[in-house]
Amino acid sequence: MNPGFISAWIVIIAFILFATGWRDALAPGVSRRTLIVLGTTCAIMLLMPLWIHFRMRAGEILIHSHAAILLLLIAGIVTAKDDEGWNNKLYLALCGGIVGLIWGLIRKLYSYDPVFYWLGPSWDAPLLGGVLCGLFTSNGKQQFGIIVWGAVLGEFVYAILYKGAVVTSIGTVAWWDGFLASLAAARIASLAHRAVRTTGSKISVFLLNDKGGRSS
Repeated sequence: MNPGFISAWIVIIAFILFATGWRDALAPGVSRRTLIVLGTTCAIMLLMPLWIHFRMRAGEILIHSHAAILLLLIAGIVTAKDDEGWNNKLYLALCGGIVGLIWGLIRKLYSYDPVFYWLGPSWDAPLLGGVLCGLFTSNGKQQFGIIVWGAVLGEFVYAILYKGAVVTSIGTVAWWDGFLASLAAARIASLAHRAVRTTGSKISVFLLNDKGGRSS
């Protein structure tokens, strides 16, 4: 599959869902104007091929100096403005670290033998990270911050663990595919978890009422 296909597919689906009234479920607390400005800005900045190089003993990491760093700044601001206190900020940072660690470890594991995989060698890491993020928190803004930092940290973990020269990039079209797929997986996981809990509560109430019997 060509890089960028998944990103375009997810963006089109998201646009359709937002236009049909699903914004509160997919991006609660985020206005349409914010989404449009953020998406347009990132798309424009992706056209500016300016990269920052990080040379490490294990290899080299390239970071897109516009779009990727913009995402990092936004994720940092979202986390810093969280109103639930420093304990929750530390929790979100820990969640981002866990997602990044798992992301990098899975990529490292598949570098040995990419035969045994779930959906695909390049998709299992972001999808699993997204599912875990969806279970960590159901807040859309918090999920965004966790996925951004987890996707970036995962590339560093992979570069550190990889034996031999490796070049990994943050901000390429392929990286955006994984990032958006992970973000979509997080929202789907949290919505599914909420639906299961709601259904379970309704079933429990029904069983309790039914167990009480009917008055004659």
